[in-house]
Amino acid sequence: MYVCICNAITDSQVIRAVEQGVRNLRGLQAHLGMALECGRCASYAQGLLRGAGSTQTEKPRCSKDCGNCPRSKAKEKP
Repeated sequence: MYVCICNAITDSQVIRAVEQGVRNLRGLQAHLGMALECGRCASYAQGLLRGAGSTQTEKPRCSKDCGNCPRSKAKEKP
């Protein structure tokens, strides 16, 4: 998912940066160029930093509940 629209930065890129040692917003700005334009992504990025720092970064498991997903339970044939 895009976190910073201005610079096309995704949450995966932020998590990867944290895994490489980035620990704060200034680090993300230097490493990825995040929050240098409008700054709307700064608070979300800080939330990712807090979450990534406290636990291992795991992607959510697929529950097949998304309506648009081709693997959705609603679209499965009996």
